[in-house]
This record gives sequence, C-alpha cells and structure tokens, in this order.
Amino acid sequence: MRANDILKLAQLHRIRVARLVALESDLRTKITALREVEAEAAACQSELEQAHRQRESWENEWQSWLRTHGVLSRGEEYNRYHIALTAWERDLQEQLAEIQVRQRAAGDAVDAARRVVRKAEARLAALDERIGQSRRSLLSTRDLRRQRDAAESATIAAQQVRAAWSSVPASDTI
Repeated sequence: MRANDILKLAQLHRIRVARLVALESDLRTKITALREVEAEAAACQSELEQAHRQRESWENEWQSWLRTHGVLSRGEEYNRYHIALTAWERDLQEQLAEIQVRQRAAGDAVDAARRVVRKAEARLAALDERIGQSRRSLLSTRDLRRQRDAAESATIAAQQVRAAWSSVPASDTI
C-alpha cells in the first residue's frame, strides 16, 4: 500500500468519525424524546392511579353511608360523581393508550438509531484496523527497502574494495 492510499483512508476515517458523531447526536435526541414520552406516561399512569384511589375511597364512603343510613337518599349526587369518575378514568386510559403508542414508536426509533450507531462504530473500527495494517505494511516495506539498499551499498562497497585490491600491482604491496 502506498502513502497516498493511507491518506485516502485517513480522509475516509475523518468522514466516518463525523458521520458517527452525527449519528450519536441523533441517538441522544431520540433517547431524550423517549424519556420525555416515558415521563408523560408515568404522569398519566400516576393520575390514573389517583383516579382509581378516589373511586375506591368514594365507593368505601358510599358503602359505609349506605350501611349507616340504609337507603340511597342522594342517588342523583352519587350518579353525577360516578359519571365524573368514570369519564375521568376513561379519558386517562385513552390518553395513556395514545402515549404508549408514541412510547413504543420512540422506543423503536431509539433501537433503530442504536443499531445504526453500532454498525457505524464497527465500520469505523474496521477502518481503524485497516489503516493500522496499511501503516505497518508501509513501514515494513520501507524498512525492507532500507535494509536492501544498505545491503546493496555494502555489496557495492565490498566489490569496489576487492576491485581496488585486485588492481593494485604486486610490487606495490611488498
């Protein structure tokens, strides 16, 4: 692999990092939206529980009043309160059902965003590994080239020394 190829991979790496940052930001936004819907669902559930507690309390009071007095003397008042409680509970149940639909949709969006982020992270990790391997390969190739050049230089120098020794006349060596 050439140095130019590593530069191209490094550019791709920067692009993928920027993309991952954007995907993570999108995931955080979706998680925030999910938390808001969950809080809304919890508040609605709490209000529904409050309505149920009021119904139970009212039923207990009514039963106690009926046992004490023996007759239902305030039937119209009982009926209005019963209708109001029933309407309140029904409204809350419908509201909770609608919130739960949004909650499931928000949860699905978070799950999908998490999958996309994990895939982007895996692609980035694979690219990191490829860049690392490419750099190691380039360095190894450069080291081998230097060793080969050094060996060739040593061989040439040895040949020149041999040639110099072999070209010296015998009378000059004594």
